[in-house]
Amino acid sequence: MKKTILSFALVAVLISFAGNAKATPLTFNLDVIGSDFSFAAELQATSNGDGSYTAISGSGQFGSSGLFANQVITLTPNPNAPSYISVANGSWLFDNQLLPDSVLLTAYGVNFSFTDSGNDYYVAPWLNSTGPNTYLTAIILQDGSSPSISSDLVTGENSFVTLTAAVPEPSTYALFGIGAIGMLMALRRKKTA
Repeated sequence: MKKTILSFALVAVLISFAGNAKATPLTFNLDVIGSDFSFAAELQATSNGDGSYTAISGSGQFGSSGLFANQVITLTPNPNAPSYISVANGSWLFDNQLLPDSVLLTAYGVNFSFTDSGNDYYVAPWLNSTGPNTYLTAIILQDGSSPSISSDLVTGENSFVTLTAAVPEPSTYALFGIGAIGMLMALRRKKTA
């Protein structure tokens, strides 16, 4: 009887751990390299349960050379995620959706905002363009009118974009392993007693 109860307890702990691991945000590293500018960002995202993720927070910085050098960028929240949301009058869309190896699930990607010389801007990898990992990465001015690629585009270019899931900390695995070993030893001790 005690063995059965301990077995159920072990299963419950493992299920609880798996549930907590799923709910814990996963970190993604985003790198955008283009001819006029580059930036890198770290995103925290939660699983949608279907292999895709919703970006919930993140920040980064433009590279040290090129347009907007060293400017800090911040993920623009999307209260409609996983659906897309539009800004201004509806001409700039973003959905905050990720795959483990792609920043886009649809035509709309994650969107960042930043300020330079008193002006507010958006920057986002957008429509898939000429090949794998190549996107139109556009920067637009947030001027309260109609931010669109045709009117207020500061720059848009085919950029090489990579998104990689960060490897979990080894300490996470170590803690889980120690806990599992401790439970197995407790089970064994009860069995021999």
